[in-house]
Amino acid sequence: KDSRVLIPTFEKMILDLYFLATRKKLVFPLSELGLILENIFSFNHTLNFSLLNRLAMRRNIAQEFELILHRLKAKNPHFFIPERYARKRKLNVKRLSFVNKVIK
Repeated sequence: KDSRVLIPTFEKMILDLYFLATRKKLVFPLSELGLILENIFSFNHTLNFSLLNRLAMRRNIAQEFELILHRLKAKNPHFFIPERYARKRKLNVKRLSFVNKVIK
């Protein structure tokens, strides 16, 4: 291992991708992010939900991601997503439209 090479975590990559696609005009279909999340859970990869939440709070997207996880869990009840990180949230119309594109 080369200690000079930093490898981002799944949590950081997911949140950065969502943030860039919704706030910085990165051309990336949000529905693809939904598929990425489904695949992470389908293949039993675990996420550090505490880290995910902390990173989302720094980007001011925590409520959006809680709703994304809530909808993902409702769609796939067998996925392990702790309730405290998957809450139903009321969001403004613009942010809700982002969430709707991720989880259909």
